[in-house]
Amino acid sequence: MATNTAKKWMTEPVLIEKYLFWALKANFKLTESQFRKWLKWNLQQDDFNMHPTKFVSDVTGLSYVDISKRIHEYDDLHREKLTETNQ
Repeated sequence: MATNTAKKWMTEPVLIEKYLFWALKANFKLTESQFRKWLKWNLQQDDFNMHPTKFVSDVTGLSYVDISKRIHEYDDLHREKLTETNQ
């Protein structure tokens, strides 16, 4: 089992906000506390991975693919709104 320790950049407020925004894009309101618990747990995994989709997937229990689909849907809707606004 891995015993990695968090690097300073892993707990910077700006990074945490980005992860929480990623969760919002997938329609989940996660917390800084959940991120920190996940980070501590994730650092101990042999397959350690800091991707925001993995964070949302691990915390919510949904598959990585399901979370990716939700995020792509959000991005598509946002892109459509921007296109409509610019026309």
